[in-house]
Amino acid sequence: YSRASDGFQKYYNSKTKKIESENSNLKNVYHIKGMKREDGGMTVIEGVADVRKVLEAAHKFGTTLTIYLTSLLFSAIHDNMYERDKKKSVVLTVPVDLRSYFPTDTTRNFFSTIRIGYNFKNSGADMDSIIKSTAQGFKDELTHEKLEARMNMFSSLEHNFLLRPIPLFVKNPVLRISGDISSMGETAAISNIGKFKLPTELEKYVKGFGVFMSTNAVQLCVCTFGNSLHFGFTSAFENSDVQRCFFKKLVDDGVDIEIRSNEYHKEGDL
Repeated sequence: YSRASDGFQKYYNSKTKKIESENSNLKNVYHIKGMKREDGGMTVIEGVADVRKVLEAAHKFGTTLTIYLTSLLFSAIHDNMYERDKKKSVVLTVPVDLRSYFPTDTTRNFFSTIRIGYNFKNSGADMDSIIKSTAQGFKDELTHEKLEARMNMFSSLEHNFLLRPIPLFVKNPVLRISGDISSMGETAAISNIGKFKLPTELEKYVKGFGVFMSTNAVQLCVCTFGNSLHFGFTSAFENSDVQRCFFKKLVDDGVDIEIRSNEYHKEGDL
């Protein structure tokens, strides 16, 4: 593996045809509401479960781990929506490791994102309906053509000779504004980091890995080590209603959860 290798540079093609995402035109996106923390910090809640039990729950619905957990997050968000908000689309951003689609030996970041949307007014709120729609959304978005088009759309900014001379102190505020505008098109984010592996000699010293990301709303990062599946929820809000609903649904599906938090919560709050 090489630090000098750049996957985005390797696969950049200015002639790539722009392909409109199935979910890029979603209007009236639902945004989670709540009081933001006064200290500007993150509310961190971690759940730990046996990955075999979670896989068993997913297989009962005839689906994969990622699609099952994404559908659970859709359902948990739905349970906290006001009736008047259900006409809006819930949109989840999902990071994608591009190495699975564009072979490279780079050790640098080489990922993109897709967006999966669901509208509860137009579709059912039962898990079977959510899973079916979510699976189709992944199938539609995870194509070589769409990932290539999205990757090249972002890379084109770097290759624009008109933008190169602009100093960073000018570019950075513009990029932040662009990021804020982009976040308006999402409700929350979920990322399945995958399985962590260590040399055999070290495994007995490690119980598990937790992954947490900064966010302006709600984000869930999932990773596995051995038989332990870790759910890392971060939120800019004081309340933890979505997280509570998510874990309750897992428990209802037969999964025992150990909950950890950076905050004190009264019994029953989670």
